[in-house]
Amino acid sequence: MLAALAEGIDETTARQLLTRRPPAGWDTLAQPLADMPLLAPGRHLLTLNSDYFSLRMVVRLSDTNYRQYSLLQRSNGQARVLRRHWEIEE
Repeated sequence: MLAALAEGIDETTARQLLTRRPPAGWDTLAQPLADMPLLAPGRHLLTLNSDYFSLRMVVRLSDTNYRQYSLLQRSNGQARVLRRHWEIEE
């Protein structure tokens, strides 16, 4: 995604830049833009919010694992499931 937003950046450079991301993420958009000035032209496409979440759940019953993967969207204090996928491993 980063390589697509920043013109002239290759995948290796994008990966190196992302290693500078703080473990808890950035507090402001100015922080990653200062580290990655190549993103400035695409600034209007960027935001620092967490409206989408990936959920992975594993339940084991007897000798069978049941897995569920969900993509959730948060909006107006509510969460809704955008996509859900189940797997059974015996």
